[in-house]
Amino acid sequence: MYCRHFEFSNLRHPFSNFVLNVLEYYRVSFGQIHPQGLARVLHYEVLCRSLGFDPSLWSFCRFFRLAKNGDWFTFDTTKIDPRLVSSMVTTLGSWKDRFFLDL
Repeated sequence: MYCRHFEFSNLRHPFSNFVLNVLEYYRVSFGQIHPQGLARVLHYEVLCRSLGFDPSLWSFCRFFRLAKNGDWFTFDTTKIDPRLVSSMVTTLGSWKDRFFLDL
């Protein structure tokens, strides 16, 4: 079960301290979290690291909350004040135009 679960949510061993801290804080195990909910945790971690920040459990809790989805738990977004996010991404439609360097 865990192999398919980890594959779908793109989770690899060794697990990061951030992922383990989130699971410990909410007192849930890998098998209780829906793969898409687990993927949300991983995406948050990757985005924080790509912006040069260490992901924090408290900032994660500010943006996401644990929710019940059928037999699974998942993470839903919370209602946040837009001023908390300094730079909102509006569109990625022109990324291909800037992907290659024109000489």
